[in-house]
Amino acid sequence: MARDRKKAIKWGIEILVNNAGVLEFGAVVDIPGDNMRKEFKVNVIGAIILTQGIAKVRYSL
Repeated sequence: MARDRKKAIKWGIEILVNNAGVLEFGAVVDIPGDNMRKEFKVNVIGAIILTQGIAKVRYSL
């Protein structure tokens, strides 16, 4: 996996599609707060962390 990652970084990055996430089905009033926090962390914070990592590689920050 690390070898593949090193190889992929050499290709360069032209576009990032944040197209993943988690969702608990049901009425919002029935979803426990802990589950909502988990969804927020995965869907929002996860996308931000990925974008930061890609930006650092893309723009050599």
